[in-house]
Amino acid sequence: MNIIMDYNIKDYIDSITEVKPMVLDNILKPYKQCKKYVLSNDVSEYLRYIDEEPFYIPPSFSDVKVDIKLSTREPKFVLFSAPGATGKSSLAKHIAYNYGALYWNLAKVKIGTNSFAGSILNAVGAINYSGFIGDLNTGDVLLVIDAFDEAEIVSGRKMLSSFITDISNSLASHQLPSVFLLARTETAQYIASFCAESGIPVAHYEIGFFTEHAAKDFVVKSVAGKNTPSKPDVECVDSYYDVIKRNITEDECSSFLGYAPVLEAIAAHIRATPNRQKMISDLSTQK
Repeated sequence: MNIIMDYNIKDYIDSITEVKPMVLDNILKPYKQCKKYVLSNDVSEYLRYIDEEPFYIPPSFSDVKVDIKLSTREPKFVLFSAPGATGKSSLAKHIAYNYGALYWNLAKVKIGTNSFAGSILNAVGAINYSGFIGDLNTGDVLLVIDAFDEAEIVSGRKMLSSFITDISNSLASHQLPSVFLLARTETAQYIASFCAESGIPVAHYEIGFFTEHAAKDFVVKSVAGKNTPSKPDVECVDSYYDVIKRNITEDECSSFLGYAPVLEAIAAHIRATPNRQKMISDLSTQK
């Protein structure tokens, strides 16, 4: 069975014919603020609305084009994939907060057969269940499901497939992709290949690294926190970034200086040095 699954993933990867840059705002353009349902406390550990705006700076995105017959049909899912520590959960919460989507953290629960229907039933109650599913099909409700890679480790691919099939069956009359799936690249490739084999259309996007502008913005806002960034904050970040950039190759710039943990480390170092002018002066002597 694993051999077949691995072959399907390879087949999916080989079917990619074009990858082009995308902007997050364009990906999310079809969506609007959606309805919110009253949720039961029974599901609060893993199903909730995001009420506090998360810190989020959009990185780069790529639209993964796949040469399959399903490409002419409206996708049921939007699949975001990325390597580890590239802000998948931040993206998930960003979408949930800005559109009023329901956020589902699979790292907090084990999934199995009927997990989707059972969890939604527990969340909104029997009286509201059909209304919720109807709203999900029209896009009046959005669902953001995070941490598929962790679910794969805990529950296995068989249960992952069953879970995705359950959701797909509930989207029989979908008008737009109203369910967002987030996973590390390898798990996402499995999900995409499973959907392709099962006749489930998916829009697949790969989360990339930060551009230089976005990387600096990430560090500046991390340093400032809830305060308005000062001119010395901005100048310090520019100097710090440029010093590193001069000491690595051009090929390393996007992967190293566009990688969130590196940017977080830079921000932590700057925050730990309150005298911005002294840091700027010290950085100016660096080659």
